[in-house]
Amino acid sequence: MIKLKTVCFYIFLWLFKSYLAHAQLYNTNDSAFLASMDLEKRANLLYDLCWKHRADSPFLAIEYGNKAYLYFEKLNLPCKQSEVLNKLGIVKRNLGQYSLARDNFAKAISIADSETCLHQKAYAYNNLGDINEFSLKRLKK
Repeated sequence: MIKLKTVCFYIFLWLFKSYLAHAQLYNTNDSAFLASMDLEKRANLLYDLCWKHRADSPFLAIEYGNKAYLYFEKLNLPCKQSEVLNKLGIVKRNLGQYSLARDNFAKAISIADSETCLHQKAYAYNNLGDINEFSLKRLKK
């Protein structure tokens, strides 16, 4: 019985250590790892983290997405800006912030229009439709 408890304890420590190492690697506020990356890789990493944390840490996801958007803006990558805005809109929609989500989708459409990012434009319209459909269902109840 004692051996089983000891083994479980060591497994727990190993998993916790792995979790902490992963969390430290992606601390975007002061990470030397992130600072050593070129701007585009940094923006893509933040974008990926935004989408990864949309359900478990939505406010952190918004922080990552906003930073990614600013980097893509500096890099003059409008289609990626539109893509980030779509993801931010989804996170905000999931939080119930429908007005802010609509603003993100509208801005994504505006950027996509000016740069012919057809996929992102379609994605934003689809997301707007989802919000409107949800709103209509709530009104009918």
